[in-house]
Amino acid sequence: MPTSVKKGGRICVVAMPKEGKHGVMMKLYEWGHRRFPNYIDCRPIYVREVLEEVNFKIVDTTTMHFWGLPVEIVLAKKEHSDE
Repeated sequence: MPTSVKKGGRICVVAMPKEGKHGVMMKLYEWGHRRFPNYIDCRPIYVREVLEEVNFKIVDTTTMHFWGLPVEIVLAKKEHSDE
């Protein structure tokens, strides 16, 4: 996570969320990632939890689906200075 975001600064992260119910496409995607990590190098993560761990407050979230895969768009604001 970036450490140079100042207090009050915002960040937007677009990622596949790890939480939630996973359908056939997500299971197939994760299998492909394990089998061919050099070609399918993105993996699902806990987006909101990671941002909160580094002092961001979640402002808004939206979940969309592309080709049956969930994509989470998270807008967060820096709460505290890391200095």
